[in-house]
Amino acid sequence: CMLCGRADTDPDIYGEKSQDNGVCIHENCLVNACTLAKGLGQAWGTQGTALRGGLLCFLQTCYVCGERGATITCQGKKCKRSFHFPCGLENGCISQFFGQHRSFCQEHRPEQTVQVHQDGQTSCVICLEHVEEKLSYQTMVCPNCRQAWFHRGCIQQQAFHAGLLCFRCPQCNDREKFLPEMSSLGIQVPARQPAWEAGVGFTDMYQRHSRCDASLCLYAQGREQAEEEGPWYLLLCSSCAAKGTHRCCSALKDSAATWECEDCA
Repeated sequence: CMLCGRADTDPDIYGEKSQDNGVCIHENCLVNACTLAKGLGQAWGTQGTALRGGLLCFLQTCYVCGERGATITCQGKKCKRSFHFPCGLENGCISQFFGQHRSFCQEHRPEQTVQVHQDGQTSCVICLEHVEEKLSYQTMVCPNCRQAWFHRGCIQQQAFHAGLLCFRCPQCNDREKFLPEMSSLGIQVPARQPAWEAGVGFTDMYQRHSRCDASLCLYAQGREQAEEEGPWYLLLCSSCAAKGTHRCCSALKDSAATWECEDCA
């Protein structure tokens, strides 16, 4: 990556890696580089923007590794620390993936302020391993129920798998308080569908039932066929939607809008 100088390819950490005309860039390095390059706006989808952002940052030294090319500057008041995106992750810095994509060094990073108390030894609700006895960079808690404790790495993996629509507290299921707080603390919540729905395993769930299940189907074209209106319109069970019937096959009026199968009735 021309911005952080690393060849790592883990998309969960660096985002997707793109290459064009010999220029290779991590997505997450690119986002933060463009927020630093004032005057270039938030249009970070072009290689040209990344090049200009990288050039503006070339003379800045990373306070973590000591190398030049630090693309991120801490947004803490009067703080001039700069760092590479992966160096920041390894040193407890925080980069936010919403709004202005602000970043903070270890000293000025946002912290949880919710008042909590552990009753005895507490385990992470995700990995079930022991967590620290107090809130820290690595140990977090749900701001709503205040009982769900988890490691930063565990809740980050949960966010990657759940995506923006399904990310919520794994214990109380809260989203209203949970999502904004986790995002402000540097948890990246990708705007994509849940990982468990991305494969072919859920394909059948998105298909509407399209067969007449009456004991005797009267339609000449067969159980698999139907018309858009009239006696051969296919109604699905209003309760389970797992069975269907042509209106005529169940002696329903042509105007009938609902029907319930025998199991549900």
